[in-house]
Amino acid sequence: MKSESLYLGDPLPRPYVLKPVNEGSSVGVAIVTASGNYGDPIGRDVAGPWQEFDELLAEPFIRGRELTTAVLGGRALAVTELKPKSGFYDYDSKYTDGLTEHVCPANIPGDIAQACLDMALKAHRVLGCKGTSRSDFRWDDEKGVEGLYLLEVNTQPGMTPLSLVPEQARYLGMSYEDLVAEILADAVSVGDDK
Repeated sequence: MKSESLYLGDPLPRPYVLKPVNEGSSVGVAIVTASGNYGDPIGRDVAGPWQEFDELLAEPFIRGRELTTAVLGGRALAVTELKPKSGFYDYDSKYTDGLTEHVCPANIPGDIAQACLDMALKAHRVLGCKGTSRSDFRWDDEKGVEGLYLLEVNTQPGMTPLSLVPEQARYLGMSYEDLVAEILADAVSVGDDK
């Protein structure tokens, strides 16, 4: 949607999420709620991603828990639950040590964990991903498996000390060096296919 259209009215019933179509790491994400201070409709003079980006993606807000699953070398690794200390899993929560608790493996029912693993692997394959990817989910824990939603697939997930792919690999006994070697080996084999 064009950001300008927000000044005329909401694209979806509130609450909903707005995010730039060409950013990552939750840059420019806004959660628009009925009780929020953005206005109804959103005011031109109110700070938000509508002032910084010409186009935004609007999607329904899904209540519940933040889960993520990495895929490496054709296998799904684990499920991590992300528990921000405040607000949502935004840029600061992702890159500032201590602002988000990572629970790996996630303390969730087995059927939800298996669904995350299966969906992440399927998405990785369907999209033609190579090396590693990471699928992000929201899970409305009041709805069981029907409440599990795949939000997006990160085709270039982070590799910092706070990143989730190295964390899941470490949980499975893989060193950072072995993780990088496996990603590079997959990249070399892809190059051989051309």
